[in-house]
Amino acid sequence: MLSEALEREPADLGRLADAGRGDLVRRYHDHTHAIAELAALLDPSNEGVRRPGTPAAAGQWTEPLKRRREALKGLIDEIRAVDGFGEFLKPPSLEDISAAAETQPLVYLLVTPWGGLALTVERGKDRPGHVELPLSRDLAGLLAAHLLSSNGPALLRAIGVITAALWTGAMKPVLLAMADHRAITLIPAGTLSFLPFHAARGSANLQPAPDDTYALDLMRLTYAPNARTLSQAARRARGQRSRETRRPTRLLAIDDPEPDTAPLRTDAEMTAALRRFPDHIRLRGGEATAARTLEHLPACDVLHFACHGVVSLLSPLESSLRLSGGEHLKLDTLMDTRINARLSVLSACSTHVSGIQSSYESVNLSSAFLVIGAAGVVASQWQVPDEATNLLMAAFYDCWEEDVEPSEALRRAQLWLRNITNQELRESFPDTVGPGPSGTVPRLLWLGTKPYTHPYFWAGFTYTGS
Repeated sequence: MLSEALEREPADLGRLADAGRGDLVRRYHDHTHAIAELAALLDPSNEGVRRPGTPAAAGQWTEPLKRRREALKGLIDEIRAVDGFGEFLKPPSLEDISAAAETQPLVYLLVTPWGGLALTVERGKDRPGHVELPLSRDLAGLLAAHLLSSNGPALLRAIGVITAALWTGAMKPVLLAMADHRAITLIPAGTLSFLPFHAARGSANLQPAPDDTYALDLMRLTYAPNARTLSQAARRARGQRSRETRRPTRLLAIDDPEPDTAPLRTDAEMTAALRRFPDHIRLRGGEATAARTLEHLPACDVLHFACHGVVSLLSPLESSLRLSGGEHLKLDTLMDTRINARLSVLSACSTHVSGIQSSYESVNLSSAFLVIGAAGVVASQWQVPDEATNLLMAAFYDCWEEDVEPSEALRRAQLWLRNITNQELRESFPDTVGPGPSGTVPRLLWLGTKPYTHPYFWAGFTYTGS
């Protein structure tokens, strides 16, 4: 019952906060936060990604977990007694889920002790479809652990292995089953939420090659934490499109809040973002405090955070965006905020990484912005190098035109970055590339090289929502 209820949790908690019962929301977060940590300690599949020094599953955690779950059930009953919340956290019906598939099908991805499974929900079909996947639960856990524990050159190698495994293990069968569609929404459960399915690579080699085919070459792939939150995001997107301007107009840009201690390269992305939105509020360096950021969030319909992110795997509500003066805008603080944004761009590392939890399926900064009122969120699954992020974000704003959805703009920007050559970079962004080698032949080879072809540089960013 609890895991089914949590499927609709973000949307219902947003309504509860809007009703002025933030006290109940905070108590709910307190219980689920504790349950998540205790469940993670007891879950053997988290062994590879558990915090160093944390004891493995042991009987000492069983009773505290049981007590917390009982307390949470009692709190849910208390909330259901509030006027208008009698259906709080009750599982969605197939009709509810199907409504979220109005514009593009939903594909739930999960792994079980018996193998992987994709459940498909399409408009006009009275029952879900299913696709058996070769991906096992153990392999999914190993892939997630490999991704989360790697950095530097090891991360490049890990992404090469993972993207190849995701093609044969999941995305090839899914793409074949959904071949009649141009776009689908992926809803990965549990450990699968860590993995870049959009970058699944159709190659037998462990290391990517320039001519490899990736899943996003064949179809536009977006993500969602669950169907109900996606439905709310779609309504917000339609509301934005129905306005007289038919497009978002005002941008809040958080630009490099820590220039002295943790500087970022943001010149190209900020130039493109501010050019795209002449009506903007730019909080740069020391101006980007938590108080000023929270003050301006509700007044803007596009939010761009060019800053560092902090992920807490076992305590996801502690995940945060780092602002000036060492301040952190934490996920649990965001949950008390209401916005009305067409898009939030989290140009920060690991903002789409969820906590390690067995029943609380997708808790991260990306889903938090959906819950508080964004229609869509661009966020990252790993720490993408500054230079690549800077170029990708600049291309994204250039691609996001009047008749182009932001999810398609991100896809086009990723394809652009993957295929751009050093010569093209020298022509368009001369400050982002060095002089190159001397000598005719080495220089010609260098000019034709595509420096960002590896998915490490372009595949880290995802689009969540509508």
